[in-house]
Amino acid sequence: MQLDGATHPDRVGDDVRRFALVALTLPTAIAAIDHLTWMNWSILASYETRQQIFFLWMVAKTALLAWCAGRMFGATLYGWLLLGWGIALIDVNTFRASLGSDDVAGLAYTSLSAQLGFLVLWSILATTAAAWRIAAGMVATAGIIFHATSLYSGWSFESMPVTQALAAVVVAILCISLRLAGFRLQRIADAPDPSESKQREVFQFGIKHMLIWTTALPPLLLVMKGIDWFVYRRLGYVDLFPAALISVCTALITLATIWLVLGQGNVILRIAFATSAILVAGLTMYAQSSSYLLVYGPWPNQPMIRMTVTLGNLWSVWFALVSGLLAAMLLFLRAAGYRLVRPKPRRGEVV
Repeated sequence: MQLDGATHPDRVGDDVRRFALVALTLPTAIAAIDHLTWMNWSILASYETRQQIFFLWMVAKTALLAWCAGRMFGATLYGWLLLGWGIALIDVNTFRASLGSDDVAGLAYTSLSAQLGFLVLWSILATTAAAWRIAAGMVATAGIIFHATSLYSGWSFESMPVTQALAAVVVAILCISLRLAGFRLQRIADAPDPSESKQREVFQFGIKHMLIWTTALPPLLLVMKGIDWFVYRRLGYVDLFPAALISVCTALITLATIWLVLGQGNVILRIAFATSAILVAGLTMYAQSSSYLLVYGPWPNQPMIRMTVTLGNLWSVWFALVSGLLAAMLLFLRAAGYRLVRPKPRRGEVV
């Protein structure tokens, strides 16, 4: 990812000053609002309405940061830095808020699902060089895992990271299928250059890639060392179905949101499909939660079933937040001019 003004020192200087101004003022203003409103535990623990407003504000500020980063800097180094800095700030505030309420703690994991969906989409379908996508994916995964292990989960949501990992695998499989079918995450303003060699798409392993990956691997290994693997050993065969059901529902919501924000076609149809996906997933999980409640009671010993029962009628809210947060992050790519497209192959070219 090269800077737009890499060959113009004056323009680079302007970009640096503009980035410093935006990266300081916008996140600082958002952090000040959070500190004055949401960082008091009693506020979020008192009323359900305040919790809902908190998550709506989380979607709004994510969308604001992502849109400003994409619109002002595009998918350049400055744009990605501003997006990453904004998401890190939101994660810190979400972690702080999750300590004061069990409902907030459960819904806080929606940020991880959205971030994983964004990461999987970009890592697999972007046209950036594979070496840089792999390296950036390692670093981003380390950050996501660190955030997941730091969130307050208690006894009810200890198995939440398992379902999110499974959902990410399902989304990855579907994205790989899209890439094999010829789809790419591409800036539509940039028409393909017929004179470009097809060799640029070929991944060639070299010493440069080894250096990049070796640098990116230690943070990932460091955070994986701190994962509590005990919950994985406690999962039984009865946990498999709810885990698979939650993962598939999350993957469905993720793909519907990607099509809504980055797809093409009738926008009303895309909105209707995304809304229907949220409702279907929420009602499905609510029905499953009600059936488990009758069989196992309010406090099951099985981790996945316990999490399903605990969220109960909040599952629709959970999926709506996943969709909203992912859509907010995808605004970065949309503002930068990217869409999920299937370029027409040139004559004699096999996609």
